[in-house]
Amino acid sequence: MDDLIKLVRTYRLTTGLADRLALAEQVFTVILPDNASVSPHY
Repeated sequence: MDDLIKLVRTYRLTTGLADRLALAEQVFTVILPDNASVSPHY
């Protein structure tokens, strides 16, 4: 749980889009380990 909190805090403070996307993937991996590869639906 601490890892998730750290990832979310880092995500909020990160300004680069590529970095935020990478962090988002890490967050999804923690929340949904079986569905780690989540694609955005635009």
